[in-house]
Amino acid sequence: MFNSMLKVAALGLFSVVNIASASELKSGDLVEVEGKVAKVYVDSTRSMVKGQQLQIHRLLATNSVLEGDPLYSYQEVGKVLVDEVTNSQYINVRITQGSFKLGDKIKIKN
Repeated sequence: MFNSMLKVAALGLFSVVNIASASELKSGDLVEVEGKVAKVYVDSTRSMVKGQQLQIHRLLATNSVLEGDPLYSYQEVGKVLVDEVTNSQYINVRITQGSFKLGDKIKIKN
């Protein structure tokens, strides 16, 4: 009985870790910004294509005063298009809506 409960707990923990790491792989970090063009570090460019539209997310205050609600969350602040895949971990993007700030995340939809 204890052994089966341990297996279920381990499976649940593995599922949570797997989901968390998968969500991290679906975002990129802005590393260089120049006007309406930026360089983005991504874990892998295998699924990236020129012209693909991506979302810009920024950590912003939620303005919630309810207990248990997060004070900050990543919220969409714009959109970009992939201009060029430079190597296996960097892409160049061009802003189409919104604005860039260092620290913004680029959400990659698969």
